[in-house]
Amino acid sequence: MTLAAVKLGKEWLLIIPPVFIVVANIFAPQLVSVFGITTSLAVPIYASIFLAMDIIAKH
Repeated sequence: MTLAAVKLGKEWLLIIPPVFIVVANIFAPQLVSVFGITTSLAVPIYASIFLAMDIIAKH
């Protein structure tokens, strides 16, 4: 989703982090097993916030 926002423009990149924070808080209580490790569904969403912020800083 973050990489798609790069193609759509800087405005989309500025919208992505607040949206991902809300979505991460919605998915936080849900747990899944990935490669035998139990983790929250919010972890990859939360990590993509930092990706979006890094892309914003470099543009």
